[in-house]
Amino acid sequence: MLTLFIQDNCAYSTRVVEKLHKLKLKAHIKNIANDAFAIELLWHGGKEQVPYLIDDTHEADIYEADAIIAHLEKHYAKKL
Repeated sequence: MLTLFIQDNCAYSTRVVEKLHKLKLKAHIKNIANDAFAIELLWHGGKEQVPYLIDDTHEADIYEADAIIAHLEKHYAKKL
């Protein structure tokens, strides 16, 4: 399962969401504008920084859009 913490008007969050759509991946999107999601993000990652991806399948917790996108491409892009 993929869980992605984002924030409105965050270009980095937008880049990751666009990559999820491009790869046709489903993820639980949690906007930290919701206080409960902001607290959950702090509990998981320890800091209020987005985007933040939790990938239960590959046991990965990742900050930084470029690192998240690289992870998604490595593990979920279909190889031709």
